Amino acid sequence: MDIKPYNTVCNFNPKWVDNGTCTLKLIARNRVRFNVDYDLFLPMKNVTIHLQFFKFYNQFRPFLMNDWANLCSALSNISPYNFFIKTLLRQTTKYSNMNNCYHAVGVHYQLRNADIPPQFFGLFMDPGKYKVELHVYEGYPYDTVGNWSVSFDISENFKKISKSKKN
Repeated sequence: MDIKPYNTVCNFNPKWVDNGTCTLKLIARNRVRFNVDYDLFLPMKNVTIHLQFFKFYNQFRPFLMNDWANLCSALSNISPYNFFIKTLLRQTTKYSNMNNCYHAVGVHYQLRNADIPPQFFGLFMDPGKYKVELHVYEGYPYDTVGNWSVSFDISENFKKISKSKKN
C-alpha cells in the first residue's frame, strides 16, 4: 500500500501563533514527509483537538471519524481515547518537540519529517483520495489556535507476475 500526500494547508490564528508554516518535502519517489513550524505568543493550558477524516466521492465527505479530545488526557497513558487520536499523538511526539500538553510562550515548535505509516491505514481504508483535518482549540469556550489539513492518495501495490517459460 502506497500513501502519497499531495497537498497540505495550515491556518494559524495570529493572536496565538506567529511564523506558522506547513510544507511537504519529497524524500524519494514514493516518500513524502511533513514539516510544520510555529511560534506561540500565549501559553496554552487547556488544549482540545478535533480530528476528522474525509473520503473523496465527487467531493470530500465525512468518513469514519469525527472525534474531539483533550490533549493532556490523550497524552496520558491511562487515556480512554480511541486508536486514531493515540496513533496521531504517538507519531507527532516521535517527530517533534511537542511532547507535553502545556506549551510555553516564545518557543519554536516544529514537526520535522513526519510521515503517515502505511500499516496504520491499511486495515480500514480502501484505495482512493482522503483528507485528514486537525483543528486545535484553547480553553472553553473554544478559541481557535490553528487548523491543519493533509490530502493524500492511497493506492495498492501490485506486483507483476512474471510468466514462466514453458519448455
